[in-house]
Amino acid sequence: MLKLRTLLEGRKLRVFDFDDTLAKSDALIYLTKADGTEIELDPGEYAVYKEEPGDEFDFRDFNKMLRNPRAIKQNINLLKKAMSNPQNKVTVLTARALVFPLRHFFKHQIGIEPYVVGVAGADPRLKSRWIEKHIQKGYDDIFFMDDSKKNLRAVELLRNRYPGVKIVTQLAENVAPDHDGKAAPYGSGYKPTKKKRRTETIRKVDNDWVVYPKKGGKRLGTHKTKKAALKQLAAIEINKAKSEGIQEDSTRTTKKGGKGTLKRKMTRAGYGGKITISKLQKFKNRKGATAHDKAQANMVINFMRANRKK
Repeated sequence: MLKLRTLLEGRKLRVFDFDDTLAKSDALIYLTKADGTEIELDPGEYAVYKEEPGDEFDFRDFNKMLRNPRAIKQNINLLKKAMSNPQNKVTVLTARALVFPLRHFFKHQIGIEPYVVGVAGADPRLKSRWIEKHIQKGYDDIFFMDDSKKNLRAVELLRNRYPGVKIVTQLAENVAPDHDGKAAPYGSGYKPTKKKRRTETIRKVDNDWVVYPKKGGKRLGTHKTKKAALKQLAAIEINKAKSEGIQEDSTRTTKKGGKGTLKRKMTRAGYGGKITISKLQKFKNRKGATAHDKAQANMVINFMRANRKK
């Protein structure tokens, strides 16, 4: 049974990224390569950067007040339009750990007070996991705008798990500056990107359902039912996503200390007890540390250093 709050708010979820989607700032990501080379990336460059072994990221600029923030007008207008509909639950979902600077920007520079949530990490699955939690609460009409294709792809993978939910994703740079909101899916003022055409197709051959490359060629699979063929197509899409650096989220617990949380992983790696910068550095530099481990540890290290300087 749906909760009364969900019924009152409606079942439409409208989610917007912040950096390089709703606003630009002079914040940078500082990258140190394995050979010691230091590189500065803006959020747009970081969104398309493919991590390499030995890379270390420093997000210190994102744990401060916004530096020279500039609103991206056309996307801010979409945010305002979404907020004007009382049936929408509207959220600004950011990879930042500190959300006060964003709330300050919206209130004092834009004159609005949207709900802001920080997932405290750059792993695309963090945002898709947050959205999935709301699908499980009963939201079945989702719109998600982000400037990162990896973040969009992670959310699009939820379609395989929830085929009855409408999930529309929008690459932020694809929104035209003069967009007037007339092409609004579900009447909410958004212009969705065109869906990528599938490069595989299903054909019925005799009594079987066969998966072929769309441009012709060797068959990719033969099935007794159309449902089984569609399942293969879904698996192909997931494999494509993995090749782009996105993995379908198989760790969906948000319980404190649960599987997948930083504290639990540090404990299992031998760095339990109170979390310190020293332990975090040892954890992320240990043999076998994943890119997600490093991103989580770096985010917490920067947060702790920022608070220590106050």
